[in-house]
Amino acid sequence: MPSTPSTPPPQPQQLKYTPGNQGSATVSEYVEKYTPKAPYVHPWIHRDIKSHQTCRFDTMLKALLARCSPEEADSDLDDLLKNCLEVVLPLCNEDSKLREYLSDYCEDMPSETARYGPFVELCNYALHVLGSKVVPKLPPSDTIDEKDRILFHVSDRSPINCSHGQRKPDVLLVPFSAAVASAQKDHQHDQWIDVIMNTAIKPPHKAFSWESSLLPLEFKLAKRSLESPPKSYEIKEPKDVPPIRTSEDGLSEDGLSNSTIATYSTGLTNGASASGAGTSEAATSTSIRSTTSKPTSSRASNKSKISSEPTSNGGQNRRSDRLREKAAASGSQHSAGTGSKRPAEGLTSESSGKRQKIEEPTVSLHVNIQTALYGAEILSHSSFSSSAMAMVIIDSKLHLWWYDRQGAIQTHGLDFIEDLPHFLVLLLALQRLPPKGWGKGNMLEPSFRIGGQYGEMDIKPGQRVVQHWGIQGRATNILQVEATSYPPHITPKLEEQLQNQGMVAKLLWVQSQRVLESVILEEIPKRMFGISEEDRAAVEGHIPDMIASKIFPEYETRKIRKDLGIAAKDIENRVLILFVFRQLKPITELEGDEFFRAWWDCVLCHRVLWKLGIRHRDISAANLMYYRHQGRVMGVLNDYDLSTLTPPGCDQGPTGTDRTGTLPFMALDLLQPEALAGEVEHQYRHDFESFIWVLTWIAHRYQGGEEIPKAPFTSWITDHQQCRKEKLADGSDLVTEDGPVPAPTPSHESVWLRCGKVLLHAIFMIRFGHKKFAGDDDYFNQMKNELERSGKDLSVNSFNVH
Repeated sequence: MPSTPSTPPPQPQQLKYTPGNQGSATVSEYVEKYTPKAPYVHPWIHRDIKSHQTCRFDTMLKALLARCSPEEADSDLDDLLKNCLEVVLPLCNEDSKLREYLSDYCEDMPSETARYGPFVELCNYALHVLGSKVVPKLPPSDTIDEKDRILFHVSDRSPINCSHGQRKPDVLLVPFSAAVASAQKDHQHDQWIDVIMNTAIKPPHKAFSWESSLLPLEFKLAKRSLESPPKSYEIKEPKDVPPIRTSEDGLSEDGLSNSTIATYSTGLTNGASASGAGTSEAATSTSIRSTTSKPTSSRASNKSKISSEPTSNGGQNRRSDRLREKAAASGSQHSAGTGSKRPAEGLTSESSGKRQKIEEPTVSLHVNIQTALYGAEILSHSSFSSSAMAMVIIDSKLHLWWYDRQGAIQTHGLDFIEDLPHFLVLLLALQRLPPKGWGKGNMLEPSFRIGGQYGEMDIKPGQRVVQHWGIQGRATNILQVEATSYPPHITPKLEEQLQNQGMVAKLLWVQSQRVLESVILEEIPKRMFGISEEDRAAVEGHIPDMIASKIFPEYETRKIRKDLGIAAKDIENRVLILFVFRQLKPITELEGDEFFRAWWDCVLCHRVLWKLGIRHRDISAANLMYYRHQGRVMGVLNDYDLSTLTPPGCDQGPTGTDRTGTLPFMALDLLQPEALAGEVEHQYRHDFESFIWVLTWIAHRYQGGEEIPKAPFTSWITDHQQCRKEKLADGSDLVTEDGPVPAPTPSHESVWLRCGKVLLHAIFMIRFGHKKFAGDDDYFNQMKNELERSGKDLSVNSFNVH
């Protein structure tokens, strides 16, 4: 077992249960695969940023400048900002071309999209002239390779694919190499100046990728024409512009006309609530347009149609012919006064069983939710992204957003027409940021050395096996790794096994005060001293084999908050950590008796560990694994990231704020509002119930190791309260067979009828008071007896060996 870096002792908590994280972390492992068939994606991101923090614009500006030269991070940032302002001030007052571009942006615009081209031209010209400026303690621009030089590029009308549809940022900040790659063939050899001033003001010929996107921008038009720029600028404190408040429903936009709201088409299955408060957002928001007839589901939401008529300030049209050409080049196809800027995106929803599908309502997302979705895509399209940024521009006021695994931060606004010097310093900071400053550093490329207890090993990353989607949370990514060298303690036999079975690296953001998985795995053999041979056999060979681990203290989420002067609890801080394990296979590959053998192995292992004070708390289909040993399937209870260590026989409560449970498999008790508030104690029976929901899920969704098309129960991937309603309804139907219910697949029919259905019936009998139990042992024994009464022989020799 490898040595583990020390971790602070857990702080005492008064909570009985970790308060439920209702954001993307609860469904992250299923979003990529099931979201096209599942309810809205935006409510999860809405919850990720609902408690976002704020800071002054100039405070964020100083933090970005510090990231341009990490070795200068401890220098006086006030002086650095002042020096930058003094460098750019002459440009603000003396560069006539810059002022012309600024005036062009203020001209009367017929639509929001007409502003994209003038803004891109303004910014790219500014970046061009800033490239020659030298600022003490900032790296010179000539140290940046031309392919990595940044530029703004119109992106609207060129959707970027993601796992659950498409997204269309209005403008993107991208490297020069990405702009060239996206251009038509006859422009792919254009020089820098041609690209930034001509190609970039038009939508790309080929859509950009999230991997190449540095900073997405979302525009909103509230006034068609803006006040002319001041005649001269001076260095002064930025005028405070309050942050943009996100509406409670995440849909309507306070203080902005409906003409500024972009529309997205999403799918809503079974009338699923999108709010997490029992009432569907569709019932409370006036920003949803129904495209269907009245749904038959009793849980379906009501929808209304609203006017999307624009508001205009009535200003005269002062735009020059040149500006009209720019507007056309940037892709504006809207007549004066039109507000909707993009067609609805097609996200379909699938359902099964007796509840009918509700087809594609169109929802209008708040600008903060739109940009957060962009941030989630950037974070999710690389295993190594530590942060992402986005920008909202409402007329001449811009707000920066910072996203990382601890949450989101929004700056107060800056009026860049009124305060051009601070805007140019922002562009200067973005121009000089190194890859790590963008959150895109890859510490594993091309290979990486990681320490073990008896030495070191070199690993080479390969394909990503598991991908996280979202903003807040652990953001677990699993990569295949290849060892190019092994530490001395790896025997030739073990090395051969690792080469045959493979290894994986687990990269995740752990709350710094939570007990590390490596600590828990090291503790298990210590607590097994003196236990019975039967209990020992239930654990040995049924927990994962960790090869090595490493913490990256330089990647901590509290650093940016400290730099910004934002108060944050230590318990919320996250640090990047990497583990290397022997590779296992998912239990969903198995069928029949082999599947049940592996599932039951995990149940028995979990029971013994719980008695030893090791609480797993996150039973899911993804955490039940297997391997083969001497022809026998060996189930493995995997993933102890959310586990706790307690003295045997008691529970000291949670040691972090991560959710404990994967939404579709959580016990019904833990989906109630009281549990989400941390007021329900997480007990052994809750984990056992999760095992039963896992069995139910796999038995009805997998055939021959593959997931079937239009598999049932996708409606469980929603918010907590709606998930509880769906599982109560589906579980009751499965037990009573009241009406048409999904049939188990042929691969799992026997296991379901003899085991799964029996256990599901038993937990419903207990829930409604028809069966009683006294303590954990009695609960487990009752469940075991139910299986044996159904004719299932649970002895080891009863299972087939292949």
